[in-house]
Amino acid sequence: MQTVYIHADESCLGNQKQMQSSPGGAGGLVEIWKDDDWERRDFWLSEPDTTNNRMALSSAIEPLSSLNRRCRIILTSDSQYLVKGINEWRHGWKRSGWKRKAGEILNLDLWKQHDILVERHEVVARWVRGHDGHPENEYVDFLATTAAADQSTSGGLTNSGFIEWLCEQRKREIPRLHGVPKTGKPFRVLTRNKFKLDSPIGGSGLTKELSSLQLETCVQRLCRSFGLSYHSPQRGAE
Repeated sequence: MQTVYIHADESCLGNQKQMQSSPGGAGGLVEIWKDDDWERRDFWLSEPDTTNNRMALSSAIEPLSSLNRRCRIILTSDSQYLVKGINEWRHGWKRSGWKRKAGEILNLDLWKQHDILVERHEVVARWVRGHDGHPENEYVDFLATTAAADQSTSGGLTNSGFIEWLCEQRKREIPRLHGVPKTGKPFRVLTRNKFKLDSPIGGSGLTKELSSLQLETCVQRLCRSFGLSYHSPQRGAE
């Protein structure tokens, strides 16, 4: 059974209260390891009058609807509503005839549609903290917020721009690494080539005693991992 990785996010403009309707969007990144390389597809969609929770459900329904055979799916989202609903809540709701003691199940139409799609596959939902520097999560947040603002849709899965977006982010962030104060948190990088760099400096990942030379070595490795050139700030000043 093939493993499919789905990263999904939602956005609702000006909507800090999840019960209030506003223009919204959802976006996602689908990844499959195929022929010794990652094959990636993007998707995004929007609605003019919606809520965060409805768009969170839509962010999972869209990619699940695109799969034409049973797969093992690892779905990552920063929506606890979506993750807990997949892993926990829906099972109890179904046993109770799609009812709950606390009252009406909100977004029941989408939950029923979602449940049918999830049951076709082997799905595990994982929660990740939003806006915490997780590359894929930051990217799908970009897709979702852009879709919400533009009220646009991809019309299904489309070729991914993740690598180009990621390289652009690294180009912007790498010069800021050298000499970053210990309270700074420029970015967090997780790659699949066993290299991890975690900021803030002095927090998890990098030690408080990290020297400038050690930091520069980390940055050089990071640049190589994304095919970027690196010029030492120290040598450039000499």
